[in-house]
Amino acid sequence: MKLFIVGQGIKSCKQFTFEAIEVLRAQNKTLFISIDSNQTENFLKEQGIDHLENIKDLYKDASRDEENYQRLLDKILLELKKNIHVGLVLPGNPRVGVTLLSWLENLSKENHFELNVIPGISSWDTIVNDLRVDPLERGVHVLDANRLLLFEYNLEPLTDCMLYHVCSVGTSFTYLTEASRDNKLFMLRDYLLKFYPQEHKVTLVSSSVGSESGPEFHTFNLSDLASKLNLIHFGSTLYVPGVKPKKVNREFLSFLQEGL
Repeated sequence: MKLFIVGQGIKSCKQFTFEAIEVLRAQNKTLFISIDSNQTENFLKEQGIDHLENIKDLYKDASRDEENYQRLLDKILLELKKNIHVGLVLPGNPRVGVTLLSWLENLSKENHFELNVIPGISSWDTIVNDLRVDPLERGVHVLDANRLLLFEYNLEPLTDCMLYHVCSVGTSFTYLTEASRDNKLFMLRDYLLKFYPQEHKVTLVSSSVGSESGPEFHTFNLSDLASKLNLIHFGSTLYVPGVKPKKVNREFLSFLQEGL
């Protein structure tokens, strides 16, 4: 049995790779979860990919994350037993922030199936582009907001920070259409204030998933984060730019300059 997990990208069907289409054509069954299910289904059929099934309804709003993942996992394992070769289309890049993939990797040996991943363009790629920042210039932390609070990571304020899943701080439920519900955003604000000054400017950013509208940006003081719940939705990421360094390693700088 083989399972191919394919990343769709974030802009509907425009970011499918040639490799992804070729792989999906070879599967006995293709399951998909997409932002626009009808558009994705029509596109895949035009590419000669049949035996499609939309399983987006298994991911239920206002349900616990673990319950959603378990429903999806059960369906995937069932289809593998029936169809031998199965494709699974997921938004973005399956290697970036997809818990379901971790679960499948852990179960692949036990359930005797081969797992393959075809990457797609993730929101990480598009947000870096939308913000016009080079993550290597200053370095960057890329963290899940809840894991930051759970493990109490020490942040380096000189580097940039990208915090995902700020739509569900302090809750194990997923509210796709009501990101302010049960969201304890004040906890994230208070933790970040241990590393950054209150007046430090932060930005809520969300890349467009359509073809016409552009990305969303909302910039404000870090101390005001908890009051911005109305601006947050399922696709929001918090960008915390690094503070300006007050000094550099002069000895190392001289070494670099001498080498030029």
